[in-house]
Amino acid sequence: MNQLHPEGKRHIMLNPRPLTEDNAADIKEFLKYSEKYMSLAKFPTLYLWHDYSELSYDIKDDFLFLFECNFDNSTFMPFGNGDFENAMYNLEEYCKKVSKQGLLYCMGEEDRKKILDIFPDRYHIAEMDQFYEYVYLRDNLAELTGKKYAKKRNHISKFMRQYGDVYEYCSITNDDRDELKKVMDKWCIIRNCEPGDTSKFEQTAILKLLANDAGLQYRGGAIRVNGNIEAFALGGKLSDDMAVVYFEKADTKFDGIYPMLNKQYVINECRIIIPIPALTLSAILATRVSSTSP
Repeated sequence: MNQLHPEGKRHIMLNPRPLTEDNAADIKEFLKYSEKYMSLAKFPTLYLWHDYSELSYDIKDDFLFLFECNFDNSTFMPFGNGDFENAMYNLEEYCKKVSKQGLLYCMGEEDRKKILDIFPDRYHIAEMDQFYEYVYLRDNLAELTGKKYAKKRNHISKFMRQYGDVYEYCSITNDDRDELKKVMDKWCIIRNCEPGDTSKFEQTAILKLLANDAGLQYRGGAIRVNGNIEAFALGGKLSDDMAVVYFEKADTKFDGIYPMLNKQYVINECRIIIPIPALTLSAILATRVSSTSP
């Protein structure tokens, strides 16, 4: 018997396959077991970035196993309602074969409690600041009252002084994709995007979202200046009481256009919102301490 599996636990060999549009529906049902506000572990984020992360998956014993092949097969918490302890043993055994660093993330608070209860000395668990979210109440971003939002108000005032008579906010759809591509191209010129960086994958993800690939839904909004789209945001529903912005792009030669986009998008599209580039509300990274049996 494999040393990782204690008596009574069933050994299962994982055999992940790449996530594609054709099989994407396979994983949706299992993601309801991820933490409510963890956007990195929700279907839209996973699917939109699956080309970049080279996401693969397997479903065994009522659990979904996810691996990011482009990041040394870093893995997510197993999502499901089967034997969690056995799922962790099978996951660890697979990761020993394919991953040098053995990173496990997207661990919610309940997952952390289960890990510490079942494997009290086996894992090192740490919160990672780079995965923290910015979370705002809808009314705060819509009204921008108080000292905390003074800079945003000042930027919006500057924008209004220069473009108040020639701008408008509008909702957007896939019909606007050509104009949005122009905004993305301008953004890349400003940022000096390189051929191999994430901008190529981001543009692909944006076009997938606009086209409702794999049944994706979104709310999109844009700022037009003199009739042309110069900034846009695309987001969606994260839960019954929270929304998330997946992408924001703007031509920054228009001073204050980002704060104006934020404000108008929230007023028109959202109740509660999480801005990108932050991706997860509470990502906890767990690294395997030992490959020996407990």
